[in-house]
Amino acid sequence: MNIYTGPWAYALDDKSVPASVRLRNLGAIGSTRDKHEARFGALSAQELPASDGSQLPTPAFSSIYGGAAYYGHYVIRRAEVKPGVTTIAAIIEAYSTGNADTYGNTVVRDSGLGMYEGIDLWRDPEGYLKLYRVMISMSKWEAGARSSSAPGYDAYMTVYNLADQAVVDELYWGMVHGLREAWRDQGYTIEVTPEEVFIYEAPEAPVEEDEEEPSDPLINGMSGWRTVISGGLGILATFFSAVFDIFGLENAEKLGNVTAQVFIGLAILFLVLKFWKRIERILKKGVKSLG
Repeated sequence: MNIYTGPWAYALDDKSVPASVRLRNLGAIGSTRDKHEARFGALSAQELPASDGSQLPTPAFSSIYGGAAYYGHYVIRRAEVKPGVTTIAAIIEAYSTGNADTYGNTVVRDSGLGMYEGIDLWRDPEGYLKLYRVMISMSKWEAGARSSSAPGYDAYMTVYNLADQAVVDELYWGMVHGLREAWRDQGYTIEVTPEEVFIYEAPEAPVEEDEEEPSDPLINGMSGWRTVISGGLGILATFFSAVFDIFGLENAEKLGNVTAQVFIGLAILFLVLKFWKRIERILKKGVKSLG
């Protein structure tokens, strides 16, 4: 199932637009301590006035699918009267909203259901559809969009265009996904269907670090240089000892200067060839540090 994630017509901080619309949180449901909203693609939360006058952190969502899923999850988490069953009365009570009677009666009228009529989401083939009608009625109330002349109507229809089947599918299946996730939280095993989309926040990209190179005494620390120098001196000592044994002290002194220069050149060449790979790494490290 394809989920639309923008671009959107309204910015999250556009206060001229109803919060339930600009936040794609169609139930205008507040954040939870356990951050259940995160699994449905929640974005940053905004402080909205609650019915008691306090400020309620309310999450935005990256899609209307995620907002509908959060609604479905809320219904089971807060308004399930018995396993798989809810009522309009239970949902309105869970909302603890102002004007509860008017709100509830409006939803009853719009949905065609009784206030205390059980909405059986497990056994009634129409159960999901009944709750969908309740959700849509509540979303229009929250947005102030109950009629075409209502102030929130145009913005509501821009984001929740109920004449667009793709929008309807996202809202319906988002709600169903949220219901099922809540039941899974309760320990029920429910098969995941193709219509269910898991929208988690993208993890932060890991910070790229320089590859750790193996410790090399030639590259890291003075101990490496001492090793090289002492090795070179050892070779020199061995060479001159052999010269003295063969030619004697007098002749060795005559050859000393030339021999020493030749040998030093050969020793340097030997060291360069032997440690070429390491010298390359030294040079690379030097270039990195300059960069």
